[in-house]
Amino acid sequence: MEPEIMKETDVLINRIVSSQIYKEYRQSLEKVEQYPELKERLDSFRTRNYEVQTSMQEGASFEELDDLDREKRELTQNPLLKEFLAAELALCRMMQEVMDKLVVSLDFE
Repeated sequence: MEPEIMKETDVLINRIVSSQIYKEYRQSLEKVEQYPELKERLDSFRTRNYEVQTSMQEGASFEELDDLDREKRELTQNPLLKEFLAAELALCRMMQEVMDKLVVSLDFE
């Protein structure tokens, strides 16, 4: 890879890591990690959510989506998990915007 591109990639990474969004994500993750049972429950939810989201093209059932929605409502009743999920979503959205801008900016089919 071209050295200049790698250098600029490192700059982008450093800016993301120093962003308030990333800092809030890391802080909320550290809080959740202090409670292994909560972390395990959260990880289980996140895994199922990922599996359902990636299978949406294959036709995830409304029942699966309802179950996930119900579980998320239960999880977000815990302030630590609510804070973490909000921080994770903000980070994911930021990363998606970066990737979208990169892809849109290139003539890449």
